[in-house]
Amino acid sequence: MGNFSRQLLNAWNTNDDQSQARIVRNTLGHPHHKSLARFMAKSFLSDFQGTEGWINVFKELAKMDFNLVKSIHQKEIRQVSKWWKDLGLAKELKFARNQPLKWYMWPLAVLPHPSLSEQRIELTKPISLVYIIDDIFDVHGTIDELNLFTEAVNRWEYEAVEPLPDYMKTCFNALNGITNEISSKVYKDYGWNPIDSLRKSWAILCNAFLVEARWFSLQGTCGIISSVATILCLWDDLGSAQDENQEGHDGSFLDCYMKENPGTSMENARCHVMHSISETWKLLNRQCLPPNPFSSCFTKACLNVARMVPLMYSYDGNQCLPSLEEHMKSIV
Repeated sequence: MGNFSRQLLNAWNTNDDQSQARIVRNTLGHPHHKSLARFMAKSFLSDFQGTEGWINVFKELAKMDFNLVKSIHQKEIRQVSKWWKDLGLAKELKFARNQPLKWYMWPLAVLPHPSLSEQRIELTKPISLVYIIDDIFDVHGTIDELNLFTEAVNRWEYEAVEPLPDYMKTCFNALNGITNEISSKVYKDYGWNPIDSLRKSWAILCNAFLVEARWFSLQGTCGIISSVATILCLWDDLGSAQDENQEGHDGSFLDCYMKENPGTSMENARCHVMHSISETWKLLNRQCLPPNPFSSCFTKACLNVARMVPLMYSYDGNQCLPSLEEHMKSIV
């Protein structure tokens, strides 16, 4: 059915109506189910033209909504940038990435509703620490240091933090502060303190990073999460190594596939990865269909993560993310 629809759309692409043809090309390049509506809005509004009066009224309403939401995003970005600057990690951890706008794009994609402004800002904070900790495990830390850091996060006690090198102490202090801040806000709003659950989640993450650092593979814990993680990891292998400056120190599915299939070119290996991503998307779609044990909000969030992944890992020859940068400009 998918191939049949694509053939029909390609045939329509030769239509004399240039406005309709642009919409068709955009749909072929960015299928609705695999794309983020907010990110595609500006392109759609530019391409869409109608002669009916009611269509133009809806288009004007859509433009007003787009500009209103854009102003909300700009305000959030200013708040996130100020928080990151005040936190001071960029100065103290010179090796770590300094990309608060990129980190903010994750909650922007996962929680797109305009009313969730505070949630997007707060979610950016732990996401930033995930990136920083990832840099520590992938690039900067030694195995001995990583063992100490993982133990400290698992114990979450002062005695366990004391033996850490200074840069890890700085990271842990920031992690502790963010965790306490989020727990306090959740308790104030909902009457439940999630601090134990959050600490356990950080421990699980660091345990997994430590396993990865020891050259083992990380396995998913349930179907839908595993599928999203697979899509992320495969896209990561296609493009993120340059961004993270790993210089071959991080495991790569591409390298493993080429070693297991001597004579295979890099182009063929990349095609194999793209096919694997496509197959995983099919599995994810089946897992999101009811009945399943998850809420619709959770499944939508998982789909949005999978939709966001290509934008985060599609690097060009200059180690830039042109598609993400284009969407950033259109939204903020």
